Amino acid sequence: MRLPAGVRDWLPHELARKREIEQQMRAVFGRWAYEEVQTPIVERFDVLERGLGEEASELLFQFNDRRSTALALRPEMTTPVARLVSTRMREAPLPLRLAYIAPVFRYYEQPQEGRMRELTQAGVELIGAAGIDADAETLFMAIEGLDEIGLRDARFDINDARVVDGILDGVGLDGDAARDAKELIKVRNLVGGSSAGRRWSSSRSCAGGTMRSSARAGSAARRSRVRRSTSSTRCWSAPTRSATGRA
Repeated sequence: MRLPAGVRDWLPHELARKREIEQQMRAVFGRWAYEEVQTPIVERFDVLERGLGEEASELLFQFNDRRSTALALRPEMTTPVARLVSTRMREAPLPLRLAYIAPVFRYYEQPQEGRMRELTQAGVELIGAAGIDADAETLFMAIEGLDEIGLRDARFDINDARVVDGILDGVGLDGDAARDAKELIKVRNLVGGSSAGRRWSSSRSCAGGTMRSSARAGSAARRSRVRRSTSSTRCWSAPTRSATGRA
């Protein structure tokens, strides 16, 4: 008898180690005053769809109950926690510090090691706090969490959509062209991005010398703004860690 693709059994010694890691992560969350919450594995499809956008149909295990209500297994925890806060914790004083360690399910067409259909996600949600202090709190907590479980050589990256917006603006892309470029970047479609870049470049070159001159002047100013934005972001690149992990 075989298991479905993308799931696994846990032998006693494997599960013991998994539980140990989970307890270590809970201890870190607790030291930072985060309280653990738990949500149902099954959510309404429309709730997850609103939270995930167009990717929902690709990631979700979907089904209907006997009353034809569209349901799905949660593929991540941020959307369920947002639903929980908006329905049952709306009067709670802010900021809210919530944590979770829970199974999630994602439908990958070709599951493999590191890309399983059933996985455990550990993470936190800091709600109602803004600014660099809030960012630093979650980032340093992630560092501490990984140090706690022995992953001291992990590499972390931080992204900011404003950097991408600035770069696209600097090369003269806006509106539909910018949205298309972001979609290609999102799916890492390098071939499509290169082809689209040539099309956009060609369409701009047909606009005439006056437009090209003004575009160059505008692009220089935008590149200056992008450099300043990128520089300020780079200051935080070293300690940046993701606040969500999976096993």
